[in-house]
Amino acid sequence: MNAHILFGTQRRYPALVALGGCLLLLLAAVVVAWLVQRAFGNVEVRNARFDNANGIPIRAKLQRPVAAVEDSPLPGAVYAHGYQNNRETNDPYCIEMARRGVVMLCIDAIGRAPIPV
Repeated sequence: MNAHILFGTQRRYPALVALGGCLLLLLAAVVVAWLVQRAFGNVEVRNARFDNANGIPIRAKLQRPVAAVEDSPLPGAVYAHGYQNNRETNDPYCIEMARRGVVMLCIDAIGRAPIPV
Protein backbone atom coordinates (compact mmCIF):
# COMPACT_ATOMS: atom_id res chain seq x y z
CA MET A 1 0.00 0.00 0.00
CA ASN A 2 1.43 3.38 -0.93
CA ALA A 3 0.88 6.89 0.45
CA HIS A 4 -1.48 7.84 -2.37
CA ILE A 5 -3.89 5.09 -1.36
CA LEU A 6 -3.55 5.79 2.37
CA PHE A 7 -3.95 9.56 2.20
CA GLY A 8 -6.16 9.91 -0.85
CA THR A 9 -9.23 12.15 -0.74
CA GLN A 10 -11.59 9.23 -1.31
CA ARG A 11 -10.75 7.90 2.20
CA ARG A 12 -10.97 11.26 3.99
CA TYR A 13 -14.77 11.44 4.43
CA PRO A 14 -15.20 8.05 6.15
CA ALA A 15 -12.28 8.86 8.44
CA LEU A 16 -13.87 12.18 9.45
CA VAL A 17 -17.18 10.45 10.09
CA ALA A 18 -15.42 7.86 12.26
CA LEU A 19 -13.57 10.61 14.15
CA GLY A 20 -16.81 12.49 14.74
CA GLY A 21 -18.49 9.33 16.00
CA CYS A 22 -15.61 8.62 18.39
CA LEU A 23 -15.73 12.19 19.73
CA LEU A 24 -19.49 11.93 20.31
CA LEU A 25 -18.97 8.61 22.09
CA LEU A 26 -16.26 10.18 24.26
CA LEU A 27 -18.52 13.10 25.17
CA ALA A 28 -21.36 10.73 26.05
CA ALA A 29 -19.02 8.68 28.26
CA VAL A 30 -17.89 11.83 30.11
CA VAL A 31 -21.48 12.89 30.76
CA VAL A 32 -22.49 9.43 31.97
CA ALA A 33 -19.43 9.22 34.27
CA TRP A 34 -20.28 12.65 35.72
CA LEU A 35 -23.85 11.56 36.37
CA VAL A 36 -22.80 8.24 37.91
CA GLN A 37 -20.33 9.93 40.26
CA ARG A 38 -23.18 12.08 41.53
CA ALA A 39 -25.63 9.16 41.66
CA PHE A 40 -27.79 10.94 39.07
CA GLY A 41 -28.31 13.98 41.31
CA ASN A 42 -28.64 12.21 44.66
CA VAL A 43 -25.06 12.88 45.83
CA GLU A 44 -23.20 16.18 46.01
CA VAL A 45 -19.45 15.88 45.33
CA ARG A 46 -16.96 18.51 46.50
CA ASN A 47 -13.21 18.76 46.76
CA ALA A 48 -11.99 19.54 50.25
CA ARG A 49 -8.68 20.61 51.72
CA PHE A 50 -7.71 20.79 55.38
CA ASP A 51 -4.57 20.72 57.51
CA ASN A 52 -3.85 17.77 59.79
CA ALA A 53 -2.60 18.13 63.38
CA ASN A 54 0.96 18.71 62.12
CA GLY A 55 -0.10 21.43 59.69
CA ILE A 56 0.34 19.24 56.60
CA PRO A 57 -2.37 19.87 53.98
CA ILE A 58 -4.66 16.94 53.20
CA ARG A 59 -6.67 16.68 49.97
CA ALA A 60 -10.06 14.98 50.12
CA LYS A 61 -13.30 14.47 48.25
CA LEU A 62 -16.55 14.92 50.18
CA GLN A 63 -19.50 12.95 48.87
CA ARG A 64 -22.69 14.00 50.62
CA PRO A 65 -26.14 12.59 49.94
CA VAL A 66 -28.48 15.50 49.18
CA ALA A 67 -30.77 14.17 51.94
CA ALA A 68 -28.09 15.06 54.53
CA VAL A 69 -29.03 18.52 55.75
CA GLU A 70 -28.57 20.30 59.06
CA ASP A 71 -32.06 19.37 60.26
CA SER A 72 -31.70 15.74 59.17
CA PRO A 73 -28.05 14.62 59.55
CA LEU A 74 -26.79 11.29 58.24
CA PRO A 75 -23.87 9.15 59.47
CA GLY A 76 -20.43 9.84 58.08
CA ALA A 77 -17.25 7.88 57.40
CA VAL A 78 -13.68 8.59 56.40
CA TYR A 79 -12.22 6.38 53.66
CA ALA A 80 -8.45 6.21 53.24
CA HIS A 81 -6.95 4.46 50.22
CA GLY A 82 -4.33 1.75 50.39
CA TYR A 83 -0.74 1.66 49.25
CA GLN A 84 0.06 3.01 45.75
CA ASN A 85 -3.42 4.40 45.16
CA ASN A 86 -5.09 7.78 45.32
CA ARG A 87 -8.50 9.06 46.33
CA GLU A 88 -9.99 8.45 42.88
CA THR A 89 -9.43 4.69 43.16
CA ASN A 90 -11.92 4.68 46.04
CA ASP A 91 -14.66 6.43 44.10
CA PRO A 92 -16.79 3.33 43.41
CA TYR A 93 -16.89 2.43 47.12
CA CYS A 94 -17.51 5.99 48.29
CA ILE A 95 -20.19 6.63 45.67
CA GLU A 96 -22.04 3.48 46.69
CA MET A 97 -21.84 4.35 50.39
CA ALA A 98 -23.07 7.89 49.67
CA ARG A 99 -25.94 6.48 47.59
CA ARG A 100 -26.89 4.40 50.64
CA GLY A 101 -27.02 7.44 52.93
CA VAL A 102 -23.52 7.81 54.41
CA VAL A 103 -21.58 11.06 54.10
CA MET A 104 -18.13 10.02 52.82
CA LEU A 105 -14.83 11.86 53.16
CA CYS A 106 -12.33 10.16 50.84
CA ILE A 107 -8.88 11.41 51.79
CA ASP A 108 -5.70 11.34 49.77
CA ALA A 109 -2.59 10.18 51.60
CA ILE A 110 0.06 12.75 52.40
CA GLY A 111 2.31 13.34 49.41
CA ARG A 112 0.03 11.63 46.90
CA ALA A 113 -0.83 14.76 44.92
CA PRO A 114 0.28 18.38 44.94
CA ILE A 115 -1.97 20.71 46.90
CA PRO A 116 -2.94 23.75 44.80
CA VAL A 117 -2.19 27.05 46.44
